[in-house]
Amino acid sequence: MRLQTTTAQDQNGQREPLSSGCPIVVPKEGFRAVLEEYSEIIEKTAAQMEAELNDETSWDFIGGKDGVKAYTKVDGSLTAAKGVGFLPYHPRVIWDQFIDATKRKLVDHQLALGRKLKTLHPQTHIDYLEYKPIFVVAGRDFCNLVHWRVLPDGTIILVVQSIEDLELCPLKEPKVVRGDLHLACTKKVPNAAYDGAMVTTMVKTDIKGSIQMTISYYPAPTVDISCLVALGNGNDFGVCRLREMDKMNLQDVYNCLRGVSMSSDQGDRNKSMSLLPTWVIRLMRNVFRWLGGTCGVRIPQVGKEPFMFSSCMMTSVGLMGLDMAFSSITLYSQVLMLVNISSILNKAVLVNDKVEVRPMLTLTTTIDHQYANGPEVARMAKILKEFVENPSLLEVIHGA
Repeated sequence: MRLQTTTAQDQNGQREPLSSGCPIVVPKEGFRAVLEEYSEIIEKTAAQMEAELNDETSWDFIGGKDGVKAYTKVDGSLTAAKGVGFLPYHPRVIWDQFIDATKRKLVDHQLALGRKLKTLHPQTHIDYLEYKPIFVVAGRDFCNLVHWRVLPDGTIILVVQSIEDLELCPLKEPKVVRGDLHLACTKKVPNAAYDGAMVTTMVKTDIKGSIQMTISYYPAPTVDISCLVALGNGNDFGVCRLREMDKMNLQDVYNCLRGVSMSSDQGDRNKSMSLLPTWVIRLMRNVFRWLGGTCGVRIPQVGKEPFMFSSCMMTSVGLMGLDMAFSSITLYSQVLMLVNISSILNKAVLVNDKVEVRPMLTLTTTIDHQYANGPEVARMAKILKEFVENPSLLEVIHGA
């Protein structure tokens, strides 16, 4: 290894060490022979890291902050994320934060415990990370094989993958659920002055386990969507539930929506409810919503069907004369997403590097984070955008 002493300039123009004489150790190029037991895992993980980081087209940009860009990608059931940015710190300081599990809590406040379980050799070891529970959701822990090396151009890479070693790292289930880290990697490219580095970090993980205690999630037996439609002359609204939406064509959807909009049953029930005192209406609505939305009880007398709001609820606020609107998810509705379809307005947009006026449709959504995380929502938004821009994708190709 080569040594560098970090210095700073005092008021008299003299340069003095930042630390109390403690040298900064720069990792030496190369790596020692890896134990045969883990060599195949490490080399395969390193090769996978290069393939993932070089495949920039598969990553979707989701935002940036303080010079760091964040990306996500569709990768089956795995949660995949990547961050890229320049960090104005000495590469050794950056390296220490990534390589030392005990220091991880300084930058990851959700981490409950981080420690090194076993050192295989100076550049390979086994770490244990345990994350805190969130409300009634059990915590997660990981037993990871960690390896780092320095490439000929001075780039420092770190690769991590979960391994199973119950003797070294016994399970704590059901209190803490063992996760599976498919791949985590960090690539640090120091600048010429060695006072900063371009850092790329990526993680692909499967957060396994079940939700404990009082919350349980069950897959819906069918793909249902509810629509809020205007009734009669448009003075009232009703709910139209489109059952097995994935098996319907556009004509079926139109017929169902038109049938409900021409019906007067829901409007009559709403008029009857308006005769009751406000506190009675509030109590009845909460009870009926809990019975129908949470327990799945059918109450035909008040038009309450089991889970009548389905997995997604849509409404066209453009028909109400609104250019844009946002909705909040109501209590006991058990709805994953609310979609508002706004008015179609002529707007100036950039087409082939030219400004043109085109009719634009705005969709606003409200997502319940209990049911979907950020990467899943990003993938869904991308697919929804493709369908809106290319409606022909909705048509069923017979014989396919």
